[in-house]
Amino acid sequence: MAVRTGVEYLDSIRDDRKVFLDGDLVKDVTAHPETRAIAETMASVFDLQHRPDLRHILTITTDDGEVQGSGWMIPKSLDELIQRRQVTEILARETGTTITRSPEHGAISLLGMHELRHDFANGDQDRLDAFDEIWRRCSSEDTAFVQGWIDPQYDRRKPAAQTDLIRVVEKNGKGIVVRGVKSIATQGAYANTILVGTFPRPGLSPDQIMYFAVPANHPGMKIVCRPSHSKHDRENNPLAGRGDELDSMLVFDDSFIPWENVIAQGIPPAATVRLFHRLSQFLHWDVLIRQGVRAEYILGAASNVVDSLGTGQIPAVKDHLAELIRFLETIRAFLTAAETLAVPSSWTGTYRPNSLQITAGRTYAAQNWQHMHELLQDLCGSGLLMQPTPADYANEEISPWLNRVHEGVGFTAEERSRIFRLVWDMTATETSARSHIYERFNSAPWFVTRTQLFDRYDRQREKMLALKLAGVDPQKAQVELGQIERPWGSHLDAVNKS
Repeated sequence: MAVRTGVEYLDSIRDDRKVFLDGDLVKDVTAHPETRAIAETMASVFDLQHRPDLRHILTITTDDGEVQGSGWMIPKSLDELIQRRQVTEILARETGTTITRSPEHGAISLLGMHELRHDFANGDQDRLDAFDEIWRRCSSEDTAFVQGWIDPQYDRRKPAAQTDLIRVVEKNGKGIVVRGVKSIATQGAYANTILVGTFPRPGLSPDQIMYFAVPANHPGMKIVCRPSHSKHDRENNPLAGRGDELDSMLVFDDSFIPWENVIAQGIPPAATVRLFHRLSQFLHWDVLIRQGVRAEYILGAASNVVDSLGTGQIPAVKDHLAELIRFLETIRAFLTAAETLAVPSSWTGTYRPNSLQITAGRTYAAQNWQHMHELLQDLCGSGLLMQPTPADYANEEISPWLNRVHEGVGFTAEERSRIFRLVWDMTATETSARSHIYERFNSAPWFVTRTQLFDRYDRQREKMLALKLAGVDPQKAQVELGQIERPWGSHLDAVNKS
């Protein structure tokens, strides 16, 4: 099967899935006024694969001669890793970064599991065969694939095993029966296939550890969405007008999961931490790539504001723009380092971006997003609060005054208002607030990510250097200076292999 078109994607999600929005059952997510826009935006992503100028990046041809989306590529070289990054960049730029769970992101979540499939199978050939078939089917059918990892917040005074976290309540020769909730499955309402997995936490019992993939219309599964922030007018809402991808809960009401859909179940709880760290390397790299594109948009919007106001020579304005440039280029530097220090897996040959650089980059981005929004708002000043709409400019009675007072340097009055309305949508709406919260807590809060950086960083080289300089007994330093002088980055090898 070749890569799909947008029309084919929309047809594929018109089924009997149980999607609830504001208490109502949504019969067709492609037609409902609160869900239609993002479905159409998702469809446009599939259409990009057919654009002549993008096809060479967004698609690959397998050894069997089948054309697939590049999101399903298993990178076996640095060039392929870079192409995989370009896929995410293109999709993020073409959609204004409004979609965090685009089809390629779902594919990359399964890619992280691909080289670990033997670990997840834990010696069970049937589980290994199940994964291989899920990978084959999803990659061949150009599936819109999302994941649901996050558990509901619960009374932390209780052991996890005593809570209502999703668990296996029955197991037989045909499959497992699961009961419980996954609290956040972004884009679940628009997916073809949903991967449900265990987020590692202390105290889990074996029956709470599972990884399986089911279609979005799977019997016994309900998708409960939060209220939509979608706007119906893209003229006034350039981001929210593209739709809202909708975070959702997955409710499993004694849902039967056939064994052919089960990748793992009941593996040792301690193994989930190690496996999740390794499978999330690709996921978190994808997140950082998207954040880099968001930084591009913020710098571009800020530059357009400054140009339209003619404030580019004011020292404070230059300082604000320099901060935005530094933010963008720092994220790019982390991405470059993650790729430059990538190493092929010793057991599969898959090139994995360096996890230490990704973790450091994600921490840096999460800590600074709010400040970048404030800098962008500062450059707009009070003008951000009041910008006329296209309807205002079309009104003959008021438009002469509006055109006079809002005319920009090199832009018409209406164009300047469009520039400011984009900034409003990026920094001051429900859409922007949700995006900011989402990025702060994606996978883990930034302070947890920072702790992970500390835990995984080998500081031995730096400790020994400082001990030598302090004149501490070399025997206590345990290494000779010559042993310390090794190429920068070599101390990260263990991080990539862990």
